Amino acid sequence: MTPRNNNKNLFWILIFGIVFSFSKQTNAQYSFEITEISPFPSAVHGMVVDKDSTLYFSDTFTSYGSPSEVYFLEHPYTGSINAIDIIGGGVCGLLWQEDILYVAFLNDSKIKSYDRNFILLDTWNVSYSWNFTSNEPDIYVVTYLGKVMKLNGSSFQRVKEISMDGVILDTIPIVFGNLEGLAMDADTNLYIADTETGEIIQYTKDWELDIVTDAYNLPICIAQGQNNNILVNTNYAGGRLLDILIIKDDLNGMNDLQPLQNNPNIIVSLNPNFGKFKLSFNLAYKDYISIEIYDVNGALIKNVQNERRMAKGNHQIQLNLMGIKQGFYYVSLSGDKTNVSQSVIVVGP
Repeated sequence: MTPRNNNKNLFWILIFGIVFSFSKQTNAQYSFEITEISPFPSAVHGMVVDKDSTLYFSDTFTSYGSPSEVYFLEHPYTGSINAIDIIGGGVCGLLWQEDILYVAFLNDSKIKSYDRNFILLDTWNVSYSWNFTSNEPDIYVVTYLGKVMKLNGSSFQRVKEISMDGVILDTIPIVFGNLEGLAMDADTNLYIADTETGEIIQYTKDWELDIVTDAYNLPICIAQGQNNNILVNTNYAGGRLLDILIIKDDLNGMNDLQPLQNNPNIIVSLNPNFGKFKLSFNLAYKDYISIEIYDVNGALIKNVQNERRMAKGNHQIQLNLMGIKQGFYYVSLSGDKTNVSQSVIVVGP
């Protein structure tokens, strides 16, 4: 099936008030491997993947069980589905931000937050709260009536749009039947679920439309995975979960089947130093980064941070090793997509 429209002059996309910025990409195309997983609920309206690849989803209209609540399914999504004691009227959108789970309750017109033990932290009154998106560290909710609300201090306040830099230049040049699902992959390509046409569509950074698949009726919810994949809930055959692996193919003939990787260049300044120095690095993709200091024998000297979620882009961290003996040390950055180190020379104290 051929996408209905294409506009190569498009630089921005606005959907439900959400703006995404794309840059030109000329050396890659994509293919997809789809794994069907069943049984799975047929009418899920909220899904989110945690950093350990566990899938959390909401049974909004009690198609899977009663009452409406939140469930989870561990990777690789072939085991048993388990319920979490998060229950309410029309449990809908889900969002993990750091170690806090945000849950939208459509019928109750509330948003609630929970810690890692699913203990209630906070509650906000938001009419017809539907689904979440985030532009870290900002959190937004889209309501069933089409309003966009931003968490601002102790309340959600209405905003006109979600934008990477506050500028809206154009709208998406496609007519959808019924757009339900929206997600991005680690390479910032956009994925759209159209429940009316049954299409799952990829909108790439080089402004090309492609049909991922149109073989499953009523695709509803999309979530970005942790392994260069997206997960899609569909009503096909009474309910299926589609685990779609995104394969980036080099046009010169090399097929890259490996997950996207960060290969940051770590800059240490000053180096040598007296125990205080600045660590600078750039991440091509967001990741959960641990930073550790080791000596030349491989012994851990200091754990600077543990699996902290860090956005793509430039980062600077001030480190203090005052008090350790002089010598050679190594700064290690590790994560799902990151594994690099840099030597540091301490000449003090």
